Amino acid sequence: MYYSYHATAKHLIRSGKLTGWYLTKRHNHISPALVLLFDDPNHPIMPIREHRFGEYFEMLPGYLEISPDKKATVPSRND
Repeated sequence: MYYSYHATAKHLIRSGKLTGWYLTKRHNHISPALVLLFDDPNHPIMPIREHRFGEYFEMLPGYLEISPDKKATVPSRND
């Protein structure tokens, strides 16, 4: 079944399910990555590639940005 990854991410943001976000040098095989964290069982973590950052920065609330020192407590698929 096909679904649009970016349409899903943007829908979750507009729906208020975004719980946090951060920039990282590498997330799985995406480097650099904007990592979006959601309160959604099907899409808890959605990394975004650099060429799409601009689309998302316009939508992201700054108060949900996770600082680098707190990022270590966020679950990652790399673990």
